[in-house]
Formats: sequence, C-alpha cells, structure tokens
Amino acid sequence: MTETMSGSKKVMVPADAGKAFDVFVARMGSWWPKSHSILQNEVQDVVVELTPQGRWYEHDGQGNEADWGFVKSFERGDHLLLCWQLTADWARDEALDTEVYVTFESKGDMTEVTLTHRLLENYGER
Repeated sequence: MTETMSGSKKVMVPADAGKAFDVFVARMGSWWPKSHSILQNEVQDVVVELTPQGRWYEHDGQGNEADWGFVKSFERGDHLLLCWQLTADWARDEALDTEVYVTFESKGDMTEVTLTHRLLENYGER
C-alpha cells in the first residue's frame, strides 16, 4: 500500500453547496493570494475552464497567461478535482501531477469547503 502525502484546509461559507461551488470556480481570482503567481505582472484573474481537461490558468489583463494545470473532474455542488502542475519553485512542469481536490458539503444553511492538495510526494525531495 502506497501512502500519499497531502495538506488540507477547511472553511465554512454561508451559502448552499451549489452556490459555494459556483463562487469558488468563477471568483477564484478574488480570493487567490496575489503573491502566488508565476506571471511577472500582477494577476488580474484566475480562471478555471469548467470542462473536462479545461485549462486552469492566471492572466494579468495585458494579454499574458500562465497555465497552472487542468480540470480532471467536477460535479457542481459536490467536488472539483484539478491537476496542479506548478513546481516548488513556481514554474510550470507538464510532467508534474499533483491534485487539488475541493469538496463542498452542506451543513444546514452553511457549506463546508475542504481543499486538499494531494500527491505531494510527486515533488520529490522538495
């Protein structure tokens, strides 16, 4: 049995699971830390193309884009699975496959959003 390394963060949001999912995907650029970027200019937005194999990327509003990975799977209001292809040095490596798995679980009138970065052992020593 192979043990995988991961890190998780949970947050409660005042919305149903479908709305929480929609905001997470459509407004990622509004909450993503501006310091976590691979572009030279300030990031204007982070985009998730919500289709199988859809792009996950950032852009700076000046025509520059940088891919981070792609959509592996999703079900609105339930989960989003993204392939994260950024190295520990914040550079894209298409051969790198780590996963950002986000779940949306209804808890009354709130939703628990859990973000887990999985397969961290694929970074190797870093």
